[in-house]
Amino acid sequence: MYKTINSFNQIDLNTKTLVICDIDNTLLYQKSERTLKEIYEIFQKDFDDLPKEEFEKEVKEMYQISKSMAKPKCSDFDGFNNLVKKVNELDGKIIFLTARNSTSSAWTKRQFEIIGINYDNFNVHYTNNSITKGNYIKNNIDTNEYENTIFIDDYESYISTVNEHDKNIICYKFEIEGLDE
Repeated sequence: MYKTINSFNQIDLNTKTLVICDIDNTLLYQKSERTLKEIYEIFQKDFDDLPKEEFEKEVKEMYQISKSMAKPKCSDFDGFNNLVKKVNELDGKIIFLTARNSTSSAWTKRQFEIIGINYDNFNVHYTNNSITKGNYIKNNIDTNEYENTIFIDDYESYISTVNEHDKNIICYKFEIEGLDE
C-alpha cells in the first residue's frame, strides 16, 4: 500500500520519523530536450534495417542518454526544504536510498549541488542495483530509534519490496507532474 504524492508537503509528519527517500525521479529529475517520439522519428530513417524490437531498444537507449545529459532539476525544492525543517523539528532524520552505483557518488553530489541541496547534510545509501530496496533497508538501516519510518520512491516495484519487508513502513509514490517517460 502507498499514497501517491507530487509534493513533499503532502507527507504527514507528527512524530520522530526516519524518512528514506529515493533520488532519481523523486528528489530530482532530468528531462530530455526531446520527447521519446521525437527521437523515434529522428532515428527511424537511420535504423530502418533493424528489426522493430532492436530499433525500439536503440531509441530508448538514445532517449536515456539524452536525459542523462540534461541539467538536473529538483522535483519540489520548497516542499523538500519544508520536509527537512519539519523532520529536524521532530528530531527525525532524512536519508537517501538509490539504486545507483556507489561509484557515482561524486556525480550524485554534483547533481545535489546543482539543485541547491547540500549532499553532505545527508547519508546517501547506494544499492548498486544489486539488492532490492526492501532487503537493503532490512539489512543496512536501523529504524528502531524512530517512531515511524517513511519510504518515498517513484517505482511501484521498489515500494512493493519495502512493503514486503515491513508493513509498518509508510510508503509514498512520488509522481513528478509533466515528466514523460
